[in-house]
Amino acid sequence: MAHKYYCGIDLGTTNSTISVIDIERGRDQPIDKLSTIPIYQYNQAFNGIDKNQFLLPSYLYFQVEDKKVYTGYYAKDIFAKGNRPLQTVTAVKTRIGGESIVHIPAYKNPGISENFNMTQCSSLLLRTIHQSFREQYGQEIERVVITVPAAFNTDEREATMDAAHIAGFENVKILDEPTATLLYYINGGEGTLSNLGTETAIGEDKYVMVYDLGGGTLDVCIAKVQYNDDGDAEIDMVARSPRADFGGNNFDQLLGAYFLYNWEQARESIENRSMDEQSTIISRLVSKAEEYKIGMNEKVLECLDTPRRMERRARTEAVFEVIAGMKVDMTLTKRAMDEVFLSLTNPDGKLLDPVKHCVQEANLTPGDISLVLLTGGMSEYYAVHEVLQNYFGGQTALVSVDTRNSVSKGAAIHCYSEAGNEKATKIKLQDRMADDIFIKHGDKFEKLIPRHMASGSGQFDYVIPEDRMLKMPVFLYHGLNEKAPYSFAPISGKYFYFDERSHLQKGSHVTIQWTVDQNKTIHLSLPELQQDLKVDQTRLRSFQEAQKDPVNQYQINPA
Repeated sequence: MAHKYYCGIDLGTTNSTISVIDIERGRDQPIDKLSTIPIYQYNQAFNGIDKNQFLLPSYLYFQVEDKKVYTGYYAKDIFAKGNRPLQTVTAVKTRIGGESIVHIPAYKNPGISENFNMTQCSSLLLRTIHQSFREQYGQEIERVVITVPAAFNTDEREATMDAAHIAGFENVKILDEPTATLLYYINGGEGTLSNLGTETAIGEDKYVMVYDLGGGTLDVCIAKVQYNDDGDAEIDMVARSPRADFGGNNFDQLLGAYFLYNWEQARESIENRSMDEQSTIISRLVSKAEEYKIGMNEKVLECLDTPRRMERRARTEAVFEVIAGMKVDMTLTKRAMDEVFLSLTNPDGKLLDPVKHCVQEANLTPGDISLVLLTGGMSEYYAVHEVLQNYFGGQTALVSVDTRNSVSKGAAIHCYSEAGNEKATKIKLQDRMADDIFIKHGDKFEKLIPRHMASGSGQFDYVIPEDRMLKMPVFLYHGLNEKAPYSFAPISGKYFYFDERSHLQKGSHVTIQWTVDQNKTIHLSLPELQQDLKVDQTRLRSFQEAQKDPVNQYQINPA
């Protein structure tokens, strides 16, 4: 039989990966044929394409005058050096689906510039991955599953699919990141036990928490796991955390601010410098903060079993140039870093907020959780383990599950199963959304879709507010507390245009049909007036329309 490829992509805030199941023979077992593959990109020195990097740093460096864009390690190095801050873009994922636009001027000719939205920026990262697959396997990707945070709303999911279409992926499915990790683990994915001697198998009627802490998002869910007679997992997702744009970047920013405070003690405030110089200083400090954070974490992990050694070894000299020969020069200790990060790691900090929310939402206690699966690069940080072990009282197993690749691997398994294959352990998922969906009706907010639903359909009775209305606004919001609508976050509105023959007068009733599909995107229609209906402001274009996006004029990682 011809090779069949099933692909999963983790489009991350700081790094992206692609995993592939390569089936050559009918008897091949998918988990044995699952691997994370390299993503071709320039190295930091820009002396040739590196074909051995399995991570694509989610950075972009634009040369708009030449219609060129560089992605990955080289772009990250440009950002870290801070010498072209206005031509580099990062943290794209946390801004996708909104109105965020970046203005990129040409470096040599500021009179030339272009604007890009986050969908276009994401498409360039995805096209880098697509090109790498094509070079390695000599063919297109027939189908792909791309992961997103579980709390992504319908705008963000549609924007991710649109980015994939721009990048040349035609058959695209969306999967929540924690679900992908759970799927990988259940199918035999390897994990590293954090606290030894604790049971790590997912048994019958067990509550499992997935704690996914990446560079820019923190995603937590609790699943109740059962197995049917066929050995497949029946999973009831009993709680999901609300949106949390929080991750390793926040640690880097706090440590960068600590470096800045130290640096400014001997010189004037950066507020007196030009915007270009401020951007250079900040990008330099934050990039070095990430480097020292990782280095200190390695030192601490080596000394966990020897507290006396910890005091002596868990320190480093932080010495580096910031700008124009001016340096940070200080001793960095574990104790100092713990103080810098205290606002995040204390019992009321952001590391535990979604955990406590999920436990309360599921009407459980910490002792009811039998296993915590850790994934995402930042979940390897020592302070994260300390915070979780203290919360769970040291009685719950913490298992690190291929923190770099478990999400893309789980997505590849899902892609394989969605194609109708039988050899993977399937998940029969009773899912839910992170937030309720509300509709603004007059001056009130009414619940349209409760969060315990993640797919299905329903109806809403909409009362026309004025005579001779030819454009009907439908604005959706997501949130948790219907008694506090001020806390709701908007989803982009849609307008339904009526034919003048509709004769809709004030007080007329119109039925809005809503549907949530398997990608958790929301679709609205007016079945009674279908022949006259036009919809404005949708984010999801057809594959053919997306291919015409002007960002596809840019060459990616050219010589």
